[in-house]
Amino acid sequence: WGALLVAATYALYAAQHIGMMTWLPTLMRETYAASAVLAAGVTAGVLICNGCGNYLAAWSMARNIPIWILLVIGCVGMALMEAAVFLGSLPDSLRLICILLFGITGGLVPASALAAVPVLSPSPALIGLVGGLMVMATNTGQLFGAPLLASARVYTGSWDGLAFVMLSLAALATICALASRAFESRTDPS
Repeated sequence: WGALLVAATYALYAAQHIGMMTWLPTLMRETYAASAVLAAGVTAGVLICNGCGNYLAAWSMARNIPIWILLVIGCVGMALMEAAVFLGSLPDSLRLICILLFGITGGLVPASALAAVPVLSPSPALIGLVGGLMVMATNTGQLFGAPLLASARVYTGSWDGLAFVMLSLAALATICALASRAFESRTDPS
């Protein structure tokens, strides 16, 4: 069950991340009247920050931070940044910082989810199967994230309408990450 919970966390992360990356250039252009170059640059910046978050997760795991904690921090961090971007009445400069922090905090999830594969596999013979499960999970999240956010944008008529969807995905991901704790501790060799 632990691997399924982490895979669900990963799928929900991917839906948020790819959804944000897909719509961020449009959001930047419509909300901030940003040029195409600036909108693309900010989106690229978020992706770079996401890579930094992945490295931060690896660094943390090397210091014995449990995988489930990194998943929870990533999910909660994404939720906080989503709320700041979509619900807050922050100045544009702070919203931009929050968008970049969304990338960093979210980046904790992929490295942690993939590191969970050998930890949560029922046996060494099933490591490949659990690895495939993680790949399928992220692909599933990528598949439904952007259309789900597009539907929310069309239905509500505003970018603020994405907040409910994004925060719901983050909440579900956090619940799955928290629930995976019990399974990780069962496999902990210490």
